[in-house]
Amino acid sequence: MNQSETHDLLAFSNSTFVLKPDQVTVRLILYYIITLLSIICNLIILIVIARDRKLRTKSNLFIVNLAIIDVITGCAKDVFLIITLHYQHWIFDQTVCEISGFINIICYDVTMITLTFIAVFRYITVFHGKHIRIRKKHVIAAINIVWILSLMDCTLPLIGFGRYIYIPHDFLCLPVPDKIPGYLTYLAIVFVLVPFIVITFCYLAILLRIFSNNHRIARQLRLPHTSSRHFRAQSLRREIETTWRMFFVYLAFIISFVPYAIIVYLLLPARYNVSLDVQWVAGFLVCANSAVNPFIYYIMYPKMRKACNSLLYSLVNPNFRLVSAGVKPIKIVPK
Repeated sequence: MNQSETHDLLAFSNSTFVLKPDQVTVRLILYYIITLLSIICNLIILIVIARDRKLRTKSNLFIVNLAIIDVITGCAKDVFLIITLHYQHWIFDQTVCEISGFINIICYDVTMITLTFIAVFRYITVFHGKHIRIRKKHVIAAINIVWILSLMDCTLPLIGFGRYIYIPHDFLCLPVPDKIPGYLTYLAIVFVLVPFIVITFCYLAILLRIFSNNHRIARQLRLPHTSSRHFRAQSLRREIETTWRMFFVYLAFIISFVPYAIIVYLLLPARYNVSLDVQWVAGFLVCANSAVNPFIYYIMYPKMRKACNSLLYSLVNPNFRLVSAGVKPIKIVPK
C-alpha cells in the first residue's frame, strides 16, 4: 500500500457517517436488545453449567467457550458500537480503536476456530469412535489452541501486518491492509475459506453417514438391552444427537456471517456498489449471532433447558432452591 492509499485510509477513518435521527433510534434500540440478550442469556448458560456437574461434559466445554466469547461480544464489541452509533463518529483515540479492533477480531476468530474444532471432533467421534476416543483433556487442549491462534491473528495489525482503523459505516474499528500486500487475502483464506471448507466437509460426511445408517441403528436399538450392538447403537445415537445440536449452532453462525463475508471479501474489493443499508443489515446479523446462540442451546439441549428453567424459577421464587438439572426445585419451608 503506497503513501497515497494510506492517506486515503486515514481520511476515510476520520470521516463522519451521518444517519437520520429515526435510523439512529431504530438501530440503537435493536443493538440494545441484542446486547442485553447476549450478556444476560450467555451468563445464564455459563451459570447453569458451572452449578450442575452433569452439564460439565466435554462437548459442553465448547459451549462454555462460545458463551464466554459471546459475553465478551456483548460487553465490549457491542458497547463500543452503541456508543459510536450514538455520536455517529469515533470519539476515542487510536489506542482505544486498536483495543476495540483487537476485541472485534478475537470475537470472530475464537468463534470460527471453535466451530471448526467442534466439527472435526464430531467427525472423529462418528467415523473413528472405535479407535480414537476424544477425552476432556483433548477438548481443553483444543480450546487453548483456539485462543493462541486467535491472539496471534489479532496481534498482527499491531506489529505492522495491516492496521486497525475506524470504519464509519460499520461504526467499528477493524483491520485493513497497510504496507503488507495480501493481508486481506490472508484473512479471507485462513479465517473464512479454510474453516468453512473443513466444517462443511465434516458435517456433510456426518449427515450422509446418519442417513445411510439410520435404519441399521433403529434395528439395533430394538435388540435386547444386554446386546453389545444395542449398546453401540445407543452410544452412536447420542453422538448423532450431539452432532445435530452443534450443527445448528454452526448453521446459525453461517446465516449470520456469510452475507457480511461476501460483502467485505468479495463485493467491495471487486468495487460492486453495495448499498449502506444492505451492509448494515449484514453487520447486524453478525452481532445478533451472540444473542441467538443461547436460545439454540436452550431449545436443542433438554438438560440445559431444565437447568435454565430451574435457575430462573429460583430467581423469581425465593422459597425455592435450585437443584440439579431435570429435578424439580425443592421448596424451602420457613421454620
